[in-house]
Amino acid sequence: MGVRHSGRVIAVQTLYIYEMSQNEQALFDWRWISSDLKEESLLFARFLLNGIYAHLDEIDRMIESASDKRDFDRIAKVDLAVLRVSVYEMLFQAQPLTPRIVIDEAVEISKNFSADDSYRFVNGILDKLSREAAK
Repeated sequence: MGVRHSGRVIAVQTLYIYEMSQNEQALFDWRWISSDLKEESLLFARFLLNGIYAHLDEIDRMIESASDKRDFDRIAKVDLAVLRVSVYEMLFQAQPLTPRIVIDEAVEISKNFSADDSYRFVNGILDKLSREAAK
């Protein structure tokens, strides 16, 4: 697993813990993380989490608007975590990643950590947001 991919996975897992606990400290308390991970992965995860946290309300509003058929509070917590990381990377980073790279990563992570067909929901939301951003 590459440094950036594993950093994204750590960020998704951390956001999931945060969402389940509703405790901001969960974003910064990493005692659960394996010591076997590369330092670069941890640094990348922290970079993502800091950026996501700074833009969390705006990111959530974008996800909510793109998921017009699903109540925001009913989005699976894993899917929400994947979407938060992806939206940040695609739309808020100083040098945003191309939508195709972000969507491919999000789908892969979703397939590994979420329900069987959740990747379709994640793909649809990100595709919609990338098309809106391109206008």
